[in-house]
Amino acid sequence: MENTKEKLNILDVINRISNKIDLSESQQNENRKAIEKAKDDGITAVGQFNCEMRSLLNGSGITNITRAETKTNEIDDNLLSMLTFYPNLKANLKVPYFDENTCQWKEEGYSISENTDTLTSKYLTPHRLTTKIDFSVSILRQSGKFYEEVNDILIKAIYNKLVESILSDDAESTDQPKGIFNGISATTISTLADLATLQYEGDKQKTNNVWLISPKAKAEILKLNPTLFNDGKFLGGPYISENRMKDGLIAYMPLDLVVVAQFGAVQITVDNITDVVNGNVKTYIETYFDYDFLDNTKIQLGTFE
Repeated sequence: MENTKEKLNILDVINRISNKIDLSESQQNENRKAIEKAKDDGITAVGQFNCEMRSLLNGSGITNITRAETKTNEIDDNLLSMLTFYPNLKANLKVPYFDENTCQWKEEGYSISENTDTLTSKYLTPHRLTTKIDFSVSILRQSGKFYEEVNDILIKAIYNKLVESILSDDAESTDQPKGIFNGISATTISTLADLATLQYEGDKQKTNNVWLISPKAKAEILKLNPTLFNDGKFLGGPYISENRMKDGLIAYMPLDLVVVAQFGAVQITVDNITDVVNGNVKTYIETYFDYDFLDNTKIQLGTFE
């Protein structure tokens, strides 16, 4: 793997494009590699500058990153670190799904019957997640720690939107995948017995479950019995306080069955005309993701109304 000591400074890239300054040799190489990768991943649209998602991450250099070398926990996010995350994938990935129901005992010599379970695989295809940012001309000339902080904010914004969409009940549209809670009825929680039932139904599933607790749900639980939170656990199990899900919801579910795919290049397009009178450069950044929950019968969902 080739490495350079140069970090990918997005502010510098945008400044160069805005002022019609040639990209550096390393930036040109990154752009070329990203375009090739996007086409290989089934994404034909390209921006004025293109890079891999990993190149946006704080501290990463401009490198030749292969699929096998890409980490799955590139951002410090408690929930994302527990999902099944596939970065740098090609389009229309068919994700296999296995559980005890897909396994069979068969006497030697007898054929293995075809599994008719419709949950055995899901297709993941690119969906475009975009963001628009206005930069002042003076900001674009900054570097060092200021650049790294701006870059961190950008990365967190992208992943926060991704998680918010995953943990929603939004229906699927031409723009985005459906949220994993779509079509799932939430049980109204008002007593400790309701919580116990939710936990029991999840524990029957033969999965490693984690509690996801919204701020309102946590507040209501503390009113019922604050000792349910003890030694960093909830009801004896791991939990995540998650403010990116609909407030009032509480879920008990196996997070590893949430599969997230990141496709192709990050695409950047610069508009230095529309708002130039105010000294601003409009920048459009496009990324490609998809996600799904492999078996939504394994989600136990409650709500504090």
